[in-house]
Amino acid sequence: MLLAACAGSGAGPNTVPSEQPATEISSQADLVAALQSQGATVEPADAIEQAFFQVSGQILRVNGADVQLFEYGDEAARTADSELISPDGTSISKTMVTWVDTRTSGLTAG
Repeated sequence: MLLAACAGSGAGPNTVPSEQPATEISSQADLVAALQSQGATVEPADAIEQAFFQVSGQILRVNGADVQLFEYGDEAARTADSELISPDGTSISKTMVTWVDTRTSGLTAG
């Protein structure tokens, strides 16, 4: 699974309590459940295509901010796409990316 944060609403802090045990997330349903268990409001939005990823994505609106979710059928495909992302997240392959909201939320791609 690969997550990409997009436009934010600026509403509230974006943190995940560190005292919570790690939850294995292997599907969109797992992610939604984990976010909701932490008190987040999660609403499915539109499907999305990004030319630099092998799979179609889904936009989830989390506490008013759009999060792009890309769910892969196998680890090799996810790893291949993840390796295209620069360490600072400003480019994917040869595409420069300008994120509207660059706040970190405790969520990681991987």
